[in-house]
Amino acid sequence: MKHISELAKKYKKKDFEKNPIHELVDFYLVVRGWANKPKGFYLKAQISYPRLCREAKEVLKVFKDDEAMQAIDSMNYRAKKQGFSWTLRTIIKKDLKVKL
Repeated sequence: MKHISELAKKYKKKDFEKNPIHELVDFYLVVRGWANKPKGFYLKAQISYPRLCREAKEVLKVFKDDEAMQAIDSMNYRAKKQGFSWTLRTIIKKDLKVKL
């Protein structure tokens, strides 16, 4: 698994500063492989940017910015390895133990 700072540098845009919530949502979309898809993909998969922002806000209440990105990367790795589906909200469920 790559170091989180390498991942963050790879996915951040240098053009302008973004709100941490939007940065986290964009990072989530890239990690999941859903970034820059056609609009029809998001409609079919019922992926809503405002809903993702709401979930990202909850995640940022629990984790700091870098910790949140690391938790997303860790969750994606575990989900691929164990074959389950997940969302941003999955990271902060009380029964789940995200190891940072």
